[in-house]
Amino acid sequence: MKKLHETSNITSVSLNVDPNEDQQQIVQHTEENGFNWRYAVSGSSLTKSLVDEYGASIANPPSAPVVVVCENTSERLQNGVKPASKIKNEVERIC
Repeated sequence: MKKLHETSNITSVSLNVDPNEDQQQIVQHTEENGFNWRYAVSGSSLTKSLVDEYGASIANPPSAPVVVVCENTSERLQNGVKPASKIKNEVERIC
């Protein structure tokens, strides 16, 4: 994601779905890793809604889940780490 933000004008929001982590831990993580895009802590009701819509692996960070959200549609990408070029191409295809 870091490379994607360095090479495109795509806007993203990373959601932390770990109920044991709080905002302070997320801020520390982003600062330590030089991540400068939006992060949010997903509440239990949002996480449940995401699981209902996209399946359980959406709440499993090692699966590297990505949902592309455009003005009129959204689509979940396959699990797995994706290079920035793949995400950029998928955003262009979907949106």
